[in-house]
Amino acid sequence: MKFLIFKIFAFIFITSAFISCNKTKKSEPLTLFTFDKVEHYSTGIKDSIITSINKKKFHNLNEIEELYLKFIHENIPTNIKDTSFIPTIEKLKFKKKIVPNSEIKILKEIFSEAFCNEMAESACIPMYRDIYVFKKNNQITGIAKVCFECKIIYFISDDYSWERFGECENLERLQKI
Repeated sequence: MKFLIFKIFAFIFITSAFISCNKTKKSEPLTLFTFDKVEHYSTGIKDSIITSINKKKFHNLNEIEELYLKFIHENIPTNIKDTSFIPTIEKLKFKKKIVPNSEIKILKEIFSEAFCNEMAESACIPMYRDIYVFKKNNQITGIAKVCFECKIIYFISDDYSWERFGECENLERLQKI
C-alpha cells in the first residue's frame, strides 16, 4: 500500500514537472523599471543653439543659450517626480519622437538587469543631446539622458539607480532605435 502511494505521488510529481517545463515560455527580460511608452527627445549634433554658442565663443550668451548649456551638461532632473524639465526640453527645441511599440521590447532588453562583465570608462565631458522619457500609464517611470559621443548615461528612476548602463554594446543598440 505504501509503495502504491509512493508510485502515485512520484507519477503526479513527474507529470506536473514535465507539464510545467513544457509550458515555460521565453520570458521578457527583467527590466529595471516598468514602461509601456517611450518618448525620445534629441537635438542632433548640428543644432542651431550650439552653433550660436560656438560662434559667441561661450561669451555674452542669452538666457536660452545658458539654459541649454546647463541642461545638456548637468544631471538634471534629479528627481523623477520633477516634470518641469519637459517644457524646458521643448523650449530648447529638442525634437520629440514617440518610440514605436515594436521597439519597446528592444528597450526592455537594453534596460534590463542582464549582467555584463564589461566596465566602460570615459574621459570626455558629456553633452546630453538625447533624452529618453519612459512612461507607464502616462506616468514617468524613468529618464535616461545620453551622450553617445562620450558613451555616458545619466539615468534616474524611482525603482532603480543604475550607473553601468551602456556596456556590452547596449549603447550602440540604443543609438540605432
